[in-house]
Amino acid sequence: MYMAWLLAGLITLLHYFGERIDESTASYQASITSFASGLTIAYIFLQLFPELTMAMDLLGDMVFLPVLCGVAVIHLAEKGIYKHEKSADAIRHDFKELHSIILLVYHLVIGVLLYQLLLGDIVRGTLFILPVLFHTAVSSLSLKELHEDILHTPTVHGAVSLAPLFGVAIASYTSIPTALFYTLLGVVTGVLLYITLRDSLPHVDKGAVMAFIVGTVSYSLLIIGIWHLI
Repeated sequence: MYMAWLLAGLITLLHYFGERIDESTASYQASITSFASGLTIAYIFLQLFPELTMAMDLLGDMVFLPVLCGVAVIHLAEKGIYKHEKSADAIRHDFKELHSIILLVYHLVIGVLLYQLLLGDIVRGTLFILPVLFHTAVSSLSLKELHEDILHTPTVHGAVSLAPLFGVAIASYTSIPTALFYTLLGVVTGVLLYITLRDSLPHVDKGAVMAFIVGTVSYSLLIIGIWHLI
């Protein structure tokens, strides 16, 4: 699947040039983040949740448990290190390592899911990649959010940037069980839901609110339009 490699490579480029992208879009950051949040919310409720219900025969009543796990794990991972009294330097040190591991695993899984979705249906894969690209560029799942020490460490920077390509490679050369695929999709859905709500809430200015509405409505119309076409 050449398209999977191409799109994973695009995510890698967004990772690698994240700082430059951030600098060039700084004045529009709130609006872009809000647009991405609206787009992702539409995708989660209109595409991902219905997609997960297709696994009812495999996962039964537990089909949405991975979604809950995705929300819980990302929340606890980000908040857990603050439960003890620590110096600011100690907290930053803990968080930079934790964040780099989260990003590495998350984008590795993104690569696996991207390949599997495109393998099944190119439309499913394309709808999936757009929210991922936006979050890769501007959300707290982007590489630019890493601690400066990690961000400027070539090994870590390169590993996290290349993680989507590694994920595509894993999916290309191994057989991913259907139950595992839907479990991973559920976890990613939970992560996206948590990050979307958390990143969109601080932006309450008029421009950001309108961007959120535009993102939600436009992607909803796109998904609904595709339903009617197929």
